[in-house]
Amino acid sequence: MDIEKLEGRELDAKVAEKIFDRPPSYYQCPHFDYKGRMLSFCSCPDLPRYSRDIAVAWQVHQTACEWLFSKRRMYLKNLQRAVSQRIAGHASVLESTRISWPDVMIFLQPEDFCRAALMVVEAG
Repeated sequence: MDIEKLEGRELDAKVAEKIFDRPPSYYQCPHFDYKGRMLSFCSCPDLPRYSRDIAVAWQVHQTACEWLFSKRRMYLKNLQRAVSQRIAGHASVLESTRISWPDVMIFLQPEDFCRAALMVVEAG
């Protein structure tokens, strides 16, 4: 599975399943295809919007911060990579600026937390 290509409700469903151990059937959503993937038009209110709502994405972050050190370190490296990619276009402005934790989080979007955590889970 290519985590970088997951978006929207499909990303939300994958986070619910892999991070919080809630399979698609947990939400009783009829918007899944035969492979268990969520269809893009799903509007089920029960499935949290991990990839769009920062308050809900923060639950993903808190869960990842409770993992064992090796998994947590991989997660934080994935977040660091996401920040690097996001500020690449603004490098000239930020070149001389040192940004420390947790200020670096202003560059992250909710889907970054989701993808970073999923990459760790998929890596095993």
